[in-house]
Amino acid sequence: MSSIPYFLVRLKLDAGASMADIRRGYARELKLIDQQQDAAGFQELREAYECALAWSRLPQDDASPMPSIASVGASGVPVVLAKVAPPDIVFPEKAQVQVDAHALAGVVFADFMSACAELMLGRSRADLAAFCAVLERALAQPALLNISARIQFEGQVAHLLAGGWKPGHEILLVAATEVFEWRADRRRLCEFGEDGMRLSQAIDQRTMFDAQPADEVLAQRDIVAMLRTDVEPGLRALVRATRHLDALEARFPVWLALVTDADKAVLLRERVGKIAGWQRALVGQRKAVSSSRQDGEGENYALLWIAAIVIINVLRYVF
Repeated sequence: MSSIPYFLVRLKLDAGASMADIRRGYARELKLIDQQQDAAGFQELREAYECALAWSRLPQDDASPMPSIASVGASGVPVVLAKVAPPDIVFPEKAQVQVDAHALAGVVFADFMSACAELMLGRSRADLAAFCAVLERALAQPALLNISARIQFEGQVAHLLAGGWKPGHEILLVAATEVFEWRADRRRLCEFGEDGMRLSQAIDQRTMFDAQPADEVLAQRDIVAMLRTDVEPGLRALVRATRHLDALEARFPVWLALVTDADKAVLLRERVGKIAGWQRALVGQRKAVSSSRQDGEGENYALLWIAAIVIINVLRYVF
């Protein structure tokens, strides 16, 4: 029976595995482990992965056979051997290699931010699919095969989003919620402290926002869009915005802070405060008159149709 190191057996690889095969094997097996429920299994897999990496770096001539899972006893019957630590070939190297997960995550995060900046360059906004693709490409980087680095990267994205709105964050928040599965698994957000708590609240508040009556959602979306632009609204839009802004801030304060410019909301309120009372009243009267005109026009059209039908029926009897 061929002798295969136990760490390769754990990764379901053979003795000819390359470093790339080892990384793929680790990623494959990692998906099969619930790290919260099986911490010991994860630790075993992690140690097998690091041993395999160290083994793959050895010169071929020095790659001494490692203990296999099974061997043949004196009686010729296969016996299962206990896992024996590899000789000094592996573990001294393992002890010397100190992985800086924060540094690995930082490199990937810097590339991710550059890609996001390119998405927004020359656009008023980027689409959701584009942001999801950028996130998925970042997670596929070899540096994030290190589970600690992967968590560090996710935490950096969470910190970015929880820190307040910048152009594109409203889409990136949705993309990150989908790619990291934050909505389905809130335990992931719990690892990020206050940042995670804010994001969890924002996700819940967005769900509540979408659950409102359709006409209210449409009106409030206009206000949300207004709070992301530098275009100054007119008097009528400004007065109308105040009522909806009050509702947004009362019902969805955390979500609103993460998807709109908080400074813009402050400026909008300052402008509304400078509007005279008679101007506000005039805007309200115009709105009421406009509504009554629309109602009156509707009644007039209905009367015209009725008259037309009556005339047509009379003419049929006459002729």
